[in-house]
Amino acid sequence: MPITINGNGTVTGISAGGLPSGSLTLAASDMPTGSVIQVVEHKLTTQHTTASGDQWHYSTLTGAITTQFANSKVLVDQCLNISGQGTGQFTISGKLYRNDAEITDANSTVTSSRPNSWWSVGSQGWDNYDRYNVCATYLDTPGSAATFTYKIYVRDYRDNGELNINRGSYDSDNDNCPVGKSTLTLTEIRG
Repeated sequence: MPITINGNGTVTGISAGGLPSGSLTLAASDMPTGSVIQVVEHKLTTQHTTASGDQWHYSTLTGAITTQFANSKVLVDQCLNISGQGTGQFTISGKLYRNDAEITDANSTVTSSRPNSWWSVGSQGWDNYDRYNVCATYLDTPGSAATFTYKIYVRDYRDNGELNINRGSYDSDNDNCPVGKSTLTLTEIRG
């Protein structure tokens, strides 16, 4: 029988000369600093096109985690499948929000008149089939034991155009237009 360390801190499968099965438990509160308490993965498998305009748009990639400790950190791992609309978009940027408020600490530093963002991607002229799988990571310190909802907002800075989530700009029901998947993984780390 294999030895299994369960997510609730119990160990099973120990026999003959070992501890009796189920006799060893480690509560989350006894885990040392830096230990992973829980991992929650959120998947976005549907396709979405944002509105156009010179503001940030909700990408529909969202996830929630309920932290167990006030001093916990939350490691936010985002992989967003995104494309511009048509051939006009040159720069796409993303920002991270917690409970509907921008996490400004996740952003880069503003340089002169250049705006900041959590991540930015782009190319000289989009092709109908171009798309990116943008991955970004941020270690957040929310400051309490509570439920926190994280959302990804996106923007086309140059042309204020529509952006496509989990699909390319050219969208037709055929094998030339595969659809993608985006994920938001939230990991609580003991502080």
